[in-house]
Amino acid sequence: MKILNFDEILKDYKGLTEIFKDKKLAQFGDNFINFIYSLAKSLVLKSPEGWKVSANVLAQALRESDLRKYAPKRASSHDIGDFAEALTAYTWLSKKITLEEATEILSKNLEGGIFADIKKEERTAIIAFTELFRKIKEKLDLK
Repeated sequence: MKILNFDEILKDYKGLTEIFKDKKLAQFGDNFINFIYSLAKSLVLKSPEGWKVSANVLAQALRESDLRKYAPKRASSHDIGDFAEALTAYTWLSKKITLEEATEILSKNLEGGIFADIKKEERTAIIAFTELFRKIKEKLDLK
C-alpha cells in the first residue's frame, strides 16, 4: 500500500499566517470538517448522518480552545471559521492527527448530545470541536 505524501501541498506553509490566508486550504478543510463531524455523528446515532458545520460553531470552538488568538484581531466569525477549517486540514495533511483520532474525539464528545433541536446540537458540536481544537493545539505545539 502506498503511503500518502502531502509534502508538495504543505511546502508553502511557514506559519499560521499562511494557513489563515489560504482560502483553498479552508475549502478543503470545510469538506474535511463536515466529513469527520458527519462520521462522528453517524457513529453516535448508529445511522448515516450528514451535517454542515457552521462557521459560527467553529469560531466559538476556536475561542473556547484558546486558538482564537492566532487569527487576526479584526477577523469575522466567517474568517475565524475558515481558519479553523484550514488549521484542521493542515494538521491532518501534515499527519499530526489521523482521521480516526479526529473522529474519535468528536464522537466521544457528541455522546449524550441532543440532536433533535438545532441550538442544542450546535452547543454539543461546539463542545466536541473545542476538544478537537485543543488536541490540534497540542499536536502543533501551540502555547
